Amino acid sequence: MIPRFAREAPFDRGPPRMAWDEWDITPYYADCDPAQLQRLVRLTPNANHALVCACGYWIAERFARLDPGGEAEAFLDVASASSYDAPLYEYFEIDEEDRRGPVRGPQALMITIAVDALYCLADDPEPAVRVCYMFNLCRHVLDPDDAFLRWFEGAVARMEAAHPRRTPAAPAPLAPPDYGEPVPMTAFDLDRPYLPQDAAAEFARAVARIDPENPFLARF
Repeated sequence: MIPRFAREAPFDRGPPRMAWDEWDITPYYADCDPAQLQRLVRLTPNANHALVCACGYWIAERFARLDPGGEAEAFLDVASASSYDAPLYEYFEIDEEDRRGPVRGPQALMITIAVDALYCLADDPEPAVRVCYMFNLCRHVLDPDDAFLRWFEGAVARMEAAHPRRTPAAPAPLAPPDYGEPVPMTAFDLDRPYLPQDAAAEFARAVARIDPENPFLARF
């Protein structure tokens, strides 16, 4: 289900007017503002992963009425209940032939960025980079993007307060990565209070709410 922060946000949901060149999508997302990146790298990896998914829901909502199949939403329902410690879907690559144009193309790119955020740390070990990518994509497709920008600033500030990255001075040899607590999507509903000590229980409830028939849910 698309969270309230995106579902009720004021922006145009009509036919898109933004530029969309299938052969050169890089300018729509692949950049990192240095100041923004520096803020994001101070968050836990799981907080950054959650931000990726939360931003993705804005894109899913943007195109939900134009592409009612619900694929983007179904993916995010599973992705947002995944964490680096416990992914709920398996790595996959988008078949771009069926996902072209200014409606399906941005959704496909959103899914690709989110999948890479979870599964491609070997290529780029900093999850914050994918948040920057998703932020840029949201800004490109949302018109106007004022509500998104206000929400994003509040969301990052909430993560800074609740889920800062704690890097030990001398990590133990071969110690497992510390990804931090999984962060539920309810953390990004800024009109409601959020306590980090409740994150685990709320995240578990989100996992329990996933439709068992969701096509993206892995059958491990």
